Amino acid sequence: MEYIQSIILGIVQGLTEFLPVSSSGHLILIPQIAKWDYMGKAFDVALHVGTFIALLIYYRETIVKIFKDWVATFKDLKTPKVIFDSPEKRLPWLILMTVIPGGLVGVFLDDIIEKYASGPMVTSICLIVFGMVLCIAESYSKRLTIQERPTSQNVTFMQALIIGMAQACALVPGMSRSGITMTAGMFLGMKKEEAANFSFLISIPIIGGAAVYSGLKLFTHPELMTTTPMIFLIGIITSAITGYFVIKFLLNFIKKDSFAVFMYYRIVLGLIIMGMFFFGRL
Repeated sequence: MEYIQSIILGIVQGLTEFLPVSSSGHLILIPQIAKWDYMGKAFDVALHVGTFIALLIYYRETIVKIFKDWVATFKDLKTPKVIFDSPEKRLPWLILMTVIPGGLVGVFLDDIIEKYASGPMVTSICLIVFGMVLCIAESYSKRLTIQERPTSQNVTFMQALIIGMAQACALVPGMSRSGITMTAGMFLGMKKEEAANFSFLISIPIIGGAAVYSGLKLFTHPELMTTTPMIFLIGIITSAITGYFVIKFLLNFIKKDSFAVFMYYRIVLGLIIMGMFFFGRL
């Protein structure tokens, strides 16, 4: 049974990590509905490793280019204007700027958030409210008439910091990391396709860093490893394969379709979680 559970949760993680619907909300709900025992914090980390691998594979060429550009910027540190004026050389530093808020919040407030802001009611409220906010941001972005919209190549450092602060909020279950960063990007004037692409790019270091940080904590507390290595491997592979195709799907989907379907889905999911909580099922 654990093998089937690992496959299903891997698929769920791969689907919901990149769609703006909150992976945490689903990982709370599905085991409750199926009456599964919790597979442990270590397994959750393994699922995130899978989606991290999906990002590395999908953006492999971009990652190599960003790394080369980042190394090249060190030659220009004595003349920082060169960095600021070159979109290619700015991008690695913009991504780094988005990581700082989430990294600080994750290191210093993760335990507090897990203790006080990870209950079913918080999750359901965040699902409903921020699903609506996502569609408001999309509508706002459509109506903008500015000639030059921000892109991943030319956002300012302040705009990158704002998106990074939004990303930090995603540590609260139900927010959705991809959803809140896309929302922030669209409120800053990005087209939704560009907001989604930038959201995925900046998630590479934050998801990878979170997986490493959680993995180190687990390494020092081996008693948290509650299942076999094969179960972990199945979850990672399933999550990675699913995540890869979901990234590809979403970037194509939003070129012609609205985020509204995700808003309706989040509202329904939030109401289900809220109802289960009130009736003592969570």
